[in-house]
This record gives sequence, C-alpha cells and structure tokens, in this order.
Amino acid sequence: MTILDYWLRRGLILFGLAATASCAGNPEPGMIQAPPEEPVIAEVIVPVPCEVRQVPEAPDPATRARRGDDIFTLAKIAAASRRVLLGDNEELRAANAGPCPEVSQ
Repeated sequence: MTILDYWLRRGLILFGLAATASCAGNPEPGMIQAPPEEPVIAEVIVPVPCEVRQVPEAPDPATRARRGDDIFTLAKIAAASRRVLLGDNEELRAANAGPCPEVSQ
C-alpha cells in the first residue's frame, strides 16, 4: 500500500463521514400550513319546466252555518266541511305525486 492510497482512502472516509453528518443534521423547519378555507356554497335558481295549474280554494261549508240551525243541519255542514278538507288534501297529494307532463316525456 502506497502512501497515496493511504491518504486517498483516508480522505474518502472522512469525506463520507462529513457528508453523512451533514445529512443527519437538524431538518429544515417545516412550513406551517394555513387552515383550509371554508367551502363556497352557490345557490342556483333552477327554472321549472312546467307551470302548475292554480286551483281556486273551495268555499268552506262551515260558513253556511246559521245561529238557529238544528243539530242535524250542523252535523251535515261539519261532514261537508270535512269532505272538502279531505278533497283538498287528495288534490295536493296528487299534484305532488305526479311529475310535470314535460318532464316525464
């Protein structure tokens, strides 16, 4: 082994140790990440493809009750009022259940 080999090996070993030591040092301080932004909510108005037929409200039979009516007439008026209310509910259910004619085609 020559003297040049000795110093070359010694230099490579020292250079390797120095490179290893420099890599094993303190890591760079990490970046502090900003908190996530709040989501943006966009509300869009969607046009309705069909127009719903407006049905006039049926007159309430209870307005026909008078002060001097007997119990049987009042019972008939109450039953009629109930039937009108049930009919309104059925019309609303049918309108909500059935899609618009343009949409279904």
